[in-house]
Amino acid sequence: MILKSLILKREYRLPAVIFMMALAVRLYLALTCRALPDFSDMARYSLLALEGGITISPPPGYPLFLRLIYTIFGAYNYQAVFIIQGIISAAMVIPVYWITNRIGKRSAALWAASITALYPNFLLYNLLTLTETLSIFFTVMLVVVLLAPFSETRKSLVTAILLIAGCVIRPVFLFFWPGILWGIKRKRVFIITTLVLLSPWIGYALATGAGSRRAARAFYKTYNPVSRGDKYIRIKDTPLYKSNLPSRVYMQEALNFIAHNKWKTLDIIYEKAAMIFARGWDQHCFQRLVGPSRGKIDLMIYIYIPVMLFGFSGMVILYSPRNRILALMVISYLSFFILLAMFKVRYRVLIEPLLIIYGSLLLTGGVKREAPEISGEGE
Repeated sequence: MILKSLILKREYRLPAVIFMMALAVRLYLALTCRALPDFSDMARYSLLALEGGITISPPPGYPLFLRLIYTIFGAYNYQAVFIIQGIISAAMVIPVYWITNRIGKRSAALWAASITALYPNFLLYNLLTLTETLSIFFTVMLVVVLLAPFSETRKSLVTAILLIAGCVIRPVFLFFWPGILWGIKRKRVFIITTLVLLSPWIGYALATGAGSRRAARAFYKTYNPVSRGDKYIRIKDTPLYKSNLPSRVYMQEALNFIAHNKWKTLDIIYEKAAMIFARGWDQHCFQRLVGPSRGKIDLMIYIYIPVMLFGFSGMVILYSPRNRILALMVISYLSFFILLAMFKVRYRVLIEPLLIIYGSLLLTGGVKREAPEISGEGE
């Protein structure tokens, strides 16, 4: 019904074509991919999906997603996972088009949708049993709600619900929280809703230490004597090699390190910040997919560079009340990642749809500068 409606409306015919192209490419890759995501965190997610029960660390969202697929299509049916994730990823083209068209001109929206349809990171992460595809989709839908013509109260309520739902898949969604809080008008509604939704997890974490320990260990992995800030540090490489210590131990050691190693701490923060602009791709995950082809590898290494250049440039040059919520989300997410946790290149993928939107706006000069700030249509 949605696709039929898009085709019937002339202005949506091209977005519908772009969506079909995105879907075709993803389904082709899903049906022809023979790589097995059976190592590292990918294997762990599949194992958790088949063990039953609900996990807290890692969060339960993605294992439950895999469990549903494996229950319907069979255990370790990776192709079914690839196809379903491909459909979700392709569907992201439409909200990206809507967002860009909402704050800019149609030409910018078509560019953003087209780039989203063929962007290598969005294509290849569908072929892994990792949280990236669902997380990217949730990020885009957060922006849709924030720009939708809802009342401000409803907007704050729905955004809070969607944000916490994203945390069930990937806790770092909380890094968007300060930026969203800054940008919305009904802050009290947003704060209360998120606290109410988080209260069960907070209670469990305080009672067991499981959830808080994961965050404390991530903080300690960033700030410890062997950390360089530019690569993932395994906990066994650090002085606190045990993985089940109380949260306060990890926090205390990290804070002690910061207090007594100010220049080293600055170096670590600098190295993590540099990863925002670094070339690179997740070789650990993609090597089995792209093979030894130098051309494919170079594409994965360098494709982020123009997205980064045009995206961040557009965010600075075209900043206005119409699009500031995107900028606030990007700044909030990156700032908290740089300060609080290990930052892999792969982790920046959540903001890449927003950079694509900004880059498309910059390329086309497609910002509606004369329009007032987008807000709710009343209470």
